[in-house]
Amino acid sequence: MRGVSTAILRASGFAANGILFGLPAFVLLVLRPSLAGDPGSGSADRARAADRIEEIVRACLIVSFLAASLTLLLQTALVAGLGGHDLGEDSLTSVLTTDFGRWSAARIPVVIGLAVLLIGRVRSALTRETGPAWWGSWIVLSGALLIATSLSGHATVTAPPWSVLNDVLHLASGSVWFAGVVALATILPYAAASDRSLPVAASAVARFATVALVSIGLAAVTGTINSYLSLDRVSDLWRDGYGRTLLAKIVAFIAILGLGSVSHFVIRNRLQRAVDDPSVALEGAEAKRLFRKTIALEVMVGIGVLVLTGILTGLDPAGR
Repeated sequence: MRGVSTAILRASGFAANGILFGLPAFVLLVLRPSLAGDPGSGSADRARAADRIEEIVRACLIVSFLAASLTLLLQTALVAGLGGHDLGEDSLTSVLTTDFGRWSAARIPVVIGLAVLLIGRVRSALTRETGPAWWGSWIVLSGALLIATSLSGHATVTAPPWSVLNDVLHLASGSVWFAGVVALATILPYAAASDRSLPVAASAVARFATVALVSIGLAAVTGTINSYLSLDRVSDLWRDGYGRTLLAKIVAFIAILGLGSVSHFVIRNRLQRAVDDPSVALEGAEAKRLFRKTIALEVMVGIGVLVLTGILTGLDPAGR
């Protein structure tokens, strides 16, 4: 039961922190340019999208705070149980003397800092211009959450020091992709809710295709390096629990590549044809329906990857 709870908390924290880190990239590189490129996009659509961004950020802040706090509490309870004494300051101190405890606790003030920075101000991301210092602060603080996550995991104990950088790059690239697919599924419909939605949707899908290509490519390279550092031999992929879980994550990643290829090579082209030639508007409507289905599947597979990652961080690589 404790293992399941820990995996759920880790997966929830990964998801929330990943969205917090990747959402600025989506807004700056995909959503705002798509809306700016379509003068017919109404202010009501922008306002609805901005409201949805604010809601998502608030939810992620709450989940991130709870995941970090409950993870510490769960680990403290475990230490108290193993030591045969009551849950209290001594048990918490024991947890905080470990890298896992220190870096898990470090996420809490960072989340609070993000809350002060973002709550009540995220809406301006679409409704008016926001300075680069604010965006930079958002990216730096949310990046600190990813660094703390990496430093509390296996990267610090099973491989050379430079592996931490590789792990952070892996988390960052995966976060940009995951935040993007979540945003496309939950924010884009509000940004393209009017009759003039097709140009916005076509532009957003095309722009995100480029972002996803870079982020998924980097995630593949850094993930391969992580696997090499974690396993002694290829056969470990099916000989122990860590390897089998990693293999399942690899299979899920291949599924993501397949779904992404549909968006990149099929849906994007169909949407653009419908924008360029109004006579094939029906094809554009069908492409939008296909896009909604594929992006929903990508979100579900992405959640599966996060769950598997949460399980992996609780296992010893190759029985080490």
